[in-house]
Formats: sequence, structure tokens, C-alpha cells
Amino acid sequence: MSSVLNKIKLLFRKKMQSKLPYLELHILDHCNLNCAGCDHYCPLVTEEKFIDIEEFTEDIKELSKKIDFKIIRLMGGEPLLHPHVNKFIEVTRKYYPSNDIRIVSNGILIPAMKQDFWDTMKENRIKFDLSKYPPASDNFSKYLDIIAAHNISIGNIHVANEFMATINPKGDSDPIEAYKHCYSRECVNLMNHRVYNCSQCYRGYYNKYFNAHLAEMEGIDIYKNSGRKIKKFLLTIPGNACKYCTVSPYSHSREWKVTSKDKSDWED
Repeated sequence: MSSVLNKIKLLFRKKMQSKLPYLELHILDHCNLNCAGCDHYCPLVTEEKFIDIEEFTEDIKELSKKIDFKIIRLMGGEPLLHPHVNKFIEVTRKYYPSNDIRIVSNGILIPAMKQDFWDTMKENRIKFDLSKYPPASDNFSKYLDIIAAHNISIGNIHVANEFMATINPKGDSDPIEAYKHCYSRECVNLMNHRVYNCSQCYRGYYNKYFNAHLAEMEGIDIYKNSGRKIKKFLLTIPGNACKYCTVSPYSHSREWKVTSKDKSDWED
């Protein structure tokens, strides 16, 4: 265990001196797919939840003064559902002018996007990260052709044929081991004026839907803290929330399916 801690501490010191690798920005919380095991809990969002562009602007402006990131991804939920997606693209590029910015999409709405969206993507040098889910497989090559026709780059394509049960409802996982094996431990999320270590900041949707009481992520206020303090927080191993994560999520993978909205779709 001590060797693991020493490696984590060394990594911590190095990262305090550099950009953080990754930031996720929800521009809405709901989705047009209902994936079992969604680790952003989108199928459990009971009503449309669009992020307000004015609040988003203030938050991203403040965060950009304090923390830099290598890659920034606009996502959700399905971001192409947002009627003002163009504005979110423009604001993010304004405050992070030289960063690698991407939109994460399942592609289903790509054929319906209007020309002004494609113009905004190109003018702001935005890439697509695509998740290829089974319901979109038959039309996926069409989505790629449309993107290519508009001269937009693709960052990553994730073939999503499986999902993982990431919740340990007993809450008895070793948080250090859970963090060590976590596939989203560097997925910083910005939500409601605070930043969080990973997407489990959306676990509140799970608790609300199932009337559960799992520990939720603790965030840090971006307005009340310095950049160094925020960065130190983000590079610290979370505590109680990690106890409710499966230690090795990859060993709990299952074939992708539409969720029945039963706890078993998320729990190990």
C-alpha cells in the first residue's frame, strides 16, 4: 500500500506544476439515449435540465483565470440537444483560446444540425469526440461523412458496446484502491460554481431517483479559492464518495442495453 501512496504523491507533485489533463463541462444533464450504467446518470434526470449560458459564462471565465487544462469537452447528456450549443462553444473558446476543445456526442442529431452550428465549430476549431452506441451503429458512417463534409476534425471514437456497474451500494470499498483503478479519476467536472474530481458529482440524480443516501462528491468553490488551492483539491484522493465506487469497474462490464431504470443497472 505504501508504494501505491508514494507513486500517487510523486504524480501529485508533478501535476501541481503542469496543466491538468482534462475538464468536462455539462451544457445539459439529460440525453436522447437511456444507457444502462451511465456514469453521469442521465437516464435518471426526470426533466430536461439545460445549463444557463450566463451562469456558464461567469463560471468558465472565473475558472480560466485559475486553472488550465489540456483538453476541454462540452458534453452532458447529449450536448447537441441544447438549443444554444453554439454560444457554449463560443464562450469556451473565448476563455480557453488555445486549448483542445471538443464536443462529445452520440451522433444521432448530427444530420439535423444547421449550417450555423458547423460554421461555429469550424471558426472555433472544435473537434468531435463520438460515442458509437448500438442504436446508432447502422447510421454511424453517415455521421462521419457529414462531419468530414464540413471539414471538422474527430478526436476520439469510443465504441460503446458495454457498460460498467460502478456503484458499490455497501460503501465499503477502499477509497485508495478505488481511486487507483478509477477510469475517470482525472475527469474534472465543473458544476454550479464548483469543480469536482470526477463525474460522480452527478450521483445526486441516483440518490434522488432511488431515494438512496450514497455519499456524494465534495467540490470546491471556484470563486472563493485560489488556483493553487483548487488544483491541490483536484489532485487529492476523494474520500467517502470513493467508498461507494467499485474498486475494479472493468471486471463488472456488461453488454450495452437500454436501462430499465433499476438499481441493478448501476450497482455491482
